[in-house]
Order: sequence, then structure tokens, then C-alpha cells
Amino acid sequence: MDGKNILILGGTGDAISIAEKLSLIENYKIITSLAGVTQKPRLPIGKAHIGGFGGREGLINFLEANKINLIVDATHPFSTQIKENAIFASNELSVPIIHFVRDQWKMEIGDKWHMVDNQPEASDKLRELSSTRKLKVFLTVGRKGLADFADILNSKFVIRSIEKPSALERFSCAEWIEGRGPFSFDNELKLLQQEQIDIIVTKNSGGLSGKTKLLAARTLGLPVIVVRQPPRPLGAKCNSIEGIVELSLKKVGEA
Repeated sequence: MDGKNILILGGTGDAISIAEKLSLIENYKIITSLAGVTQKPRLPIGKAHIGGFGGREGLINFLEANKINLIVDATHPFSTQIKENAIFASNELSVPIIHFVRDQWKMEIGDKWHMVDNQPEASDKLRELSSTRKLKVFLTVGRKGLADFADILNSKFVIRSIEKPSALERFSCAEWIEGRGPFSFDNELKLLQQEQIDIIVTKNSGGLSGKTKLLAARTLGLPVIVVRQPPRPLGAKCNSIEGIVELSLKKVGEA
């Protein structure tokens, strides 16, 4: 009996959990793709494809060469390019695709959020808020987004990541903290207090793991600049790992 080859587009903790659950289904063979931006990534169960595909055509070639029966998109909500490429390849080859979507964070009583549509707007908002006094900023927008803030001189930045980002050199005043999430509420509260943070800049990545810094900010009454999520992809989607498993079984069966 032939197995089912499942490609998980990963790079998130969600992808690791999905790979673990799907690997329990008999005859499911799991391949998880990782972007390769960190030297020591957390490796999922099953095979790992580390590095990009080479655009749309490269992804199509990969799907054909590995006889992929199902694509599970578990990439970061802001990883729009790979999502677009995956949808294109899915349509070209008639390979079904399922999107894992995290529940977005919603502002609640006590939050002091400044909502913006993209990172340039977040940068402009920070310039506006720091125009009258120097702010200490906890900048949590990911490696690729750091450059938008490097020329803001009237702020001191605290940047946390798994590995030291090359963009750090472009900041006139920045401190790097090594760390791999998820981080507890107590951890985030302690960091904000010890570093004497005035404001946080972050993306609305959704899910539980990144929300603790927002809860800590609410506790301390700190303002947060929040970048809204891009529009969600069309097609089959689910906000739970159990739901992804159910959809997978509906799309391709068990064998």
C-alpha cells in the first residue's frame, strides 16, 4: 500500500507540532521545510528540507520529485512570499493545500496599542512617539524587519533573537539578547522591568507563545505598536493542530 507524502512548510513551533501529530498516522511520510536562516534550528519529526526551493518553479519541481500528495502551510503569518508560491504550485499541480492560521491577538481593556498596517508605518509611528523624548524600545519584528528601524536615532533598542542579526550593526544604539521562545509571562515581565522598556514594537503573529509579552506590557501599562497581519490566504484553513489532522485525512485519506 502506497504512503502519502506530506510537505509541511515550516519554520514555526506550530509546524513542529503538526509534524509530530501527522507522523502518527500510518503511511504518512512527513517532510518539513525550514528556511535555513538559523544555524541550529529545532528539527521536526520526519525528514527536513533546509533552505529555499528556488521560487515557484523550484517548489513545483520539489513537489513533483518527491511525489507530494498534500501541502500543509504552517509558515509564519507574515511569510507571504512562500504562501503565494505554495498556492501557485498547488494550483499548477492540483496538489491540495491546507493553511494553519493562528488566532490573531485582539486588544483588550488595559492595552495601549497603536495599530499599523505594515512595518514602515510602525517605524513612522515610533519616530512620532520618540520625537519629544528618547525611548527604550523592545523591538520584536523578526530579523528581516529590523532594517526599517535602524535609522531612528532618538531611541535605544533591545533586540532578542536566536542568533545575532547582521542588521544590528546598522543601529546607532542597540542591545542584543539571545533567546529562543516560547517565553513565559514572568520571563517577559522581568525583561521589560530590568531593561526599563518604554515601548514595544511587534507584529500580530497570533497564537499563544508570543502573547505573553503583550500581557506583560498590559500589566506595566506600556504602549505597544502592533503591525496587523496580512490578508489570510484563500482555501482550506484551520486554527488548531487537531483540525489540521482532520483536514489532512479528508484531503488525502490514510493510505
